[in-house]
Amino acid sequence: MVHDKLLRLSSASLSSTSGKQAINLVSTDVFRFDQFAPFMWYYLTGPMDFLIILYLLSLRVSFAPALIGSLVLILQVTFQLKFGKIIGRLRRNTAKKTDERLQSLKECVGGIETVKCYSWEGGE
Repeated sequence: MVHDKLLRLSSASLSSTSGKQAINLVSTDVFRFDQFAPFMWYYLTGPMDFLIILYLLSLRVSFAPALIGSLVLILQVTFQLKFGKIIGRLRRNTAKKTDERLQSLKECVGGIETVKCYSWEGGE
């Protein structure tokens, strides 16, 4: 999957990133897919389960309390989706800042290595 994903990337995106960064991005995408796959069936069966539980609950208690309890559950899911989008946006911003920080650190370490190499050559 990683190899196929790398082959589908455009040449412009590959030229602007190093090989390590490309592999890291692709493996992150593959990891997310691997995390989604086991839970995919819950997205398909969840609404059907919800309706069945609503029906069974309305048999036990009347329909109105069962519906109110279900609405509370729907509100909770709505809030979770909204907060998930907010957290996703914050994570994207954090990832950008982390990339910038790591790039700066990489440049600093490269500069330090260069200075050390020249210092060691002059000392001999």
